[in-house]
Amino acid sequence: MKAKSKSQNNYRNGFTLIELLVVIAIIAILAAMLLPALAAAKRKGQQAVCTSNLKQFAVSDSMYAGDYGGVMMQPNTGAASASNPYGAKGEWVGCLIGYYAKAVNMMTCPTANAIVPASLRTTGGGVVQDWATGAGGGGGGNAGTANYCATLILTSDVLTYESVGQYINFSYTYNAWFYNNANAGDAPNVGGANAPNWIFPKDTAVQKPSQTPLFSDGNWMDAWPTENDTPASDLYTGRTPANRTMELGRIMLQRHAFNPGTAQQNYITAWTKSPPSGAINVALVDGHAELSKLPNLYTYYWHNGSTPSGVSTATPMP
Repeated sequence: MKAKSKSQNNYRNGFTLIELLVVIAIIAILAAMLLPALAAAKRKGQQAVCTSNLKQFAVSDSMYAGDYGGVMMQPNTGAASASNPYGAKGEWVGCLIGYYAKAVNMMTCPTANAIVPASLRTTGGGVVQDWATGAGGGGGGNAGTANYCATLILTSDVLTYESVGQYINFSYTYNAWFYNNANAGDAPNVGGANAPNWIFPKDTAVQKPSQTPLFSDGNWMDAWPTENDTPASDLYTGRTPANRTMELGRIMLQRHAFNPGTAQQNYITAWTKSPPSGAINVALVDGHAELSKLPNLYTYYWHNGSTPSGVSTATPMP
């Protein structure tokens, strides 16, 4: 029998270039098929953590009401101290911190836990509302987006707040109709003559606790939503216009059940004709939290005396 040459053995034990390229192509195809599934699974896990955070906030608010005669959380007041670490600018974050064991990591949804880049802020030519350079240097903060958290500034020095660490990052919005002062915040601007009647003075005023939101995903710390609000066309920033006709827009974000980084910024189709995809998490007065598709936001009882009638027929506005 004729012996095999060394070159023949080497050839048969290896792979040709074509074979290697085929294997690489197959791996690339499998990876392309698998990555979307992995991304969806990651978003699902983030959504679950977010739901848990909101549920704990709802329970914290209920505990607060138990300690204050049925009055739900009010904006934080007073100077910063050991017992009031965030001072008057801490809003509901400072007010409830003692009720959720100072778990500051709960303040941001895992889907939106990074600070808005400077390039996206209004002062940088971006599209995100920016109150950090307000008149008089009073501070404020930066609104969030579907995939970035909001920032609440605690110091009046708006130029150095990031360097000195005087800020809070958060991804959640409080239903401000629970501020029981009839003149609290922007309630009169939103509800006009109805504002005093639309505010919940105590938890006992809530007629439908399983359908009345306390907290939700959002782009700022609070909002005064109504069932008459016009849908937002920008589902990435959820911006609110100065005329206050769409406070519900502050929480109309394609944050969950959607890739938030690709949230639509010009969705002008009427929701009754073709409702947008995406959802947010909502925590209700009865203590449970749920995932709510954006059209379902019109089915909740946001204020005292709400009469929800389904999705708005109005054309979305910027």
